[in-house]
Amino acid sequence: MMRGLSILSWPILLLFSAIMTGCGGNAALVRDREDVPVLQGSGKALVYLSSGIDNKGNLFVGDHVTQPILSLVLDPPVKVLEKGVLVEKTVFSPIGNDRFFTLPAGRYGLAFVASLAGGVNNATYQLGKPNGRWVIDFEVKEGDVLYLGHWHFTPDRQDLNKAQLNIRVEDRFDQIATDLRKDLNEQEPGRGDRLVRRLVVPSRTSIPLTAMPANTP
Repeated sequence: MMRGLSILSWPILLLFSAIMTGCGGNAALVRDREDVPVLQGSGKALVYLSSGIDNKGNLFVGDHVTQPILSLVLDPPVKVLEKGVLVEKTVFSPIGNDRFFTLPAGRYGLAFVASLAGGVNNATYQLGKPNGRWVIDFEVKEGDVLYLGHWHFTPDRQDLNKAQLNIRVEDRFDQIATDLRKDLNEQEPGRGDRLVRRLVVPSRTSIPLTAMPANTP
């Protein structure tokens, strides 16, 4: 069974590997809050999100929640000045968790969720764009300082013929807002006062997996 799953998982694994390899230049664009000392006039915004994925089930070892790696796509792409040259950017990956990120103004969709469970039973999920809309998407404007919520993912593969990824967005703003505002104001006076809660609303609460997740025994 595992050998069959591994074969089915190769297309997604190779696609995700290609994205990870091809977006090395994005590292200069996706940084923490220290990247932009002054937001106004920069063409960028700050967003804060956290995320978790349940590493459990009949194909996982352990029973705990870990932080996935998230890949965002810019839709439509934008041109960004890098070393004096305009470069078109579409994919921003990997996105870590529990921190602020600097992103160019624009609309984003969550394309991939990668689970790294200590190097065992890793999995990559492609969310795609069902019904013409990303399952999770959001827009940022220049100067925004946004809290986007906690994105939680739960793979459900009890029935291997109907595997799916369940999605929910939790609001943890009240628990962390005081510390977030303090950190922001230390970076730039008054920045913490601009922090706004803007939870994303998933277009679907679950998505079927078109191919089995990539598993590494």
